Amino acid sequence: MAMPLAPLSRAAAVRAPPPARARRVAAASTAAGEHAPASAPATSSFAPAGSARGKGSVVAHVATLVAPPAVAADALPPRGPVAPPPPPPPAAGRLRPRFSGAAPSPSPSPPPRPRGRSPPPSIDEADLLPASAFEDDYSFGELLGRGTFGEVRVASPRDGGRQVAVKILDKRVGDADMREAILAEVGFCRVLQACPSVARLVGAYEGPDRVYIATELCCGGDVASLQAASGGRLSEPEAAAVMLAVLRFLAHAHRSGVCYGDVKPENFTLRGLYPSISHLLDPTAPKGRLDVCAVDFGTCQTTEPDVCLSDLPISGTPAYLAPEAFHDCFGMASDVWAAGCMLYHLLSGGFPFWLGSAHQFHGMTSSELRDGILRGSPMFTKDPWGSYSPRVKDLICRMLEKDPNQRITAAGAAAHQWFAEALGDEAAAAAAPRASAR
Repeated sequence: MAMPLAPLSRAAAVRAPPPARARRVAAASTAAGEHAPASAPATSSFAPAGSARGKGSVVAHVATLVAPPAVAADALPPRGPVAPPPPPPPAAGRLRPRFSGAAPSPSPSPPPRPRGRSPPPSIDEADLLPASAFEDDYSFGELLGRGTFGEVRVASPRDGGRQVAVKILDKRVGDADMREAILAEVGFCRVLQACPSVARLVGAYEGPDRVYIATELCCGGDVASLQAASGGRLSEPEAAAVMLAVLRFLAHAHRSGVCYGDVKPENFTLRGLYPSISHLLDPTAPKGRLDVCAVDFGTCQTTEPDVCLSDLPISGTPAYLAPEAFHDCFGMASDVWAAGCMLYHLLSGGFPFWLGSAHQFHGMTSSELRDGILRGSPMFTKDPWGSYSPRVKDLICRMLEKDPNQRITAAGAAAHQWFAEALGDEAAAAAAPRASAR
């Protein structure tokens, strides 16, 4: 388990700024925070039908990882002018949506009219330390991940203290709102620090070309890597431990008025090694604890329960898009839907509404995506679902309810009986919701 890190060197008061231009959440949606397992395929972009910004269309900004040539472990992004990354190649292939029964579920009615949104949290300019201070105090090491707008590296204190993970964001890539989006990400991370399932923030630093966001180093890798190392599926107890932490985090974020916006295995990491070294040496020893935390806050938005965020581009990853996204709406209920897709994926290696493997999913068309989400039903007829508890299937169905107004909340999902069954009563009691749940 990760040891506590040094506190911030300056006050970290968070307050709402005057209304600003709508930030483009895609600018930071995968900014260097995604770590793809070595065995996983590269994720191709999804091109929605029609204009990506037009009303009435599938509005989905999906930032993709760019894989430039490898650099030395201690290298930083170049300081010269940086051109935007080239567009990804078009997707290829077909994947057929799967429907349960003769009559597929109808498309849900549009959700209630949105009531707007609040400005994102912000940080005082004085709380941003100069980037040179970080460069003087830390040396850059191993590359952990690379995204469209920067990268994540291990950074070691020159005085021999604890290592941290530093997200290095290049301000020259993107548009005029890039800096605003970066600072909003830091603000959201600070707002959510009270949640145990959030990576500890060490500090934020800004220079002419870069912003450094330093957090605790979670050395266990992301959940996607754990799934790949486990043969593409997790056991019920393992999936329960992961999803309990994810749902606790979402419940905390929603109580704080924050919609996370991009729930998926790549955005949650393990604080410590799993399985433990003792288990690797002796398979009869316990595997250890799955201590999961959220690490990427670039797609967070402030909102209220049951409110649509229709004034911004929809963030998120195609496989996890909720039905209401096709009505230009996104909100807290959409986080729960994505968590339901994640639970299904961790247990089966596939996605709830399509035949075929996760590899095939990345080549599907926009119409296939829409049909599967709006009309499909989760299927539990094939292996490995026959060996799983009926309660986990019930939880998945509640989380994948088409109507966002009837969908279970994150707090309600965390209190579901399946967690007591998979992990024991003590874990279920610890997950008791602090807010009303459907």
